[in-house]
Amino acid sequence: MRRLLLLLACSLLLSASASAAAPTRPVLVLHPGHGQGDRYSADVLPAARAQLDGMPVDLQAVAVGGVLGPELAAQLAEQVDAWTVAWLAEDTDSVFLLSPSLGSEVRSRPLDPGVTSWVVKSEAVAAILRSELEAVVSQAVEVQARRAQARRTLLALRVGYTPVPVSTEGPVLHGVDLGVGFRFGRHLGFELGASITSPIPLGIEDGKGEMLRVPLRFSVTGSLPVGRFEPSLALGLALEVLQVTGLSFEPADAAALVPLVTPGLSANIQARYRVLPWLAPFVLVGVDVLVRDQVVVRDGVTLVHRDRAVLQAAVGVSFLVPVGAI
Repeated sequence: MRRLLLLLACSLLLSASASAAAPTRPVLVLHPGHGQGDRYSADVLPAARAQLDGMPVDLQAVAVGGVLGPELAAQLAEQVDAWTVAWLAEDTDSVFLLSPSLGSEVRSRPLDPGVTSWVVKSEAVAAILRSELEAVVSQAVEVQARRAQARRTLLALRVGYTPVPVSTEGPVLHGVDLGVGFRFGRHLGFELGASITSPIPLGIEDGKGEMLRVPLRFSVTGSLPVGRFEPSLALGLALEVLQVTGLSFEPADAAALVPLVTPGLSANIQARYRVLPWLAPFVLVGVDVLVRDQVVVRDGVTLVHRDRAVLQAAVGVSFLVPVGAI
């Protein structure tokens, strides 16, 4: 008994969510009049209403004076924004269906020609209508879900591996690439990114110091998703922070180390592939162009010399979280 009640509650919840997800729209059953209105009202509509119970439809029987056919059905569907328009063939052995959201083609569903009872025939018509509307409403719900997904705001978190060059002639460090930002819909967003490594030892004759370099980037991003593949372009500002510790400098040299902060411009191309709605591996390549070279000099000896153009590269994973879920 408890399992039966649980199944009944789940069924009610699913019906309520389906009705909320799609708007209620008319479903027209056309007939030529001439006394057939009572037959449709007494047999066809009650059977159809029983089959369509819980679906977002407003079932109506409509008497028409013209010839039943695709042109008239298309006109009526456009006038009332109907899910589906249905009518019976003159020999009542087929049901014709026009659902604009599924295309302009009229579909025909045969009825058993040996059945003469209107009650039995009405049940068959009702079952055909339900099958058609399940496809129509399901498609409408999917379209609404895609539109809602395209409009939602996502918190984008990025973590990966990046090689960080120390200088034009120095070693390449292994660092962590980090990024956090927001994506507004499917195409636009912004991001704050950084690359972090451990300090680099600077061994010299009269002392030993360390250098820490942290590149920061603030970018506006534009994406052009193609299915699961999401290429994007990021343009923005770069800020290279370079700090040397553990060494004493002459005043003339120390004036350039407070720490050494160099602004510039940043651009990168990123390619993501969504393996899950919230998880996307990425590859990133780009360049930072600073306003000047970064140079650290001590007693006339150049300890660090970094060109103003610095390549970016990273590989890792992105996590995409809807803001409403935080």
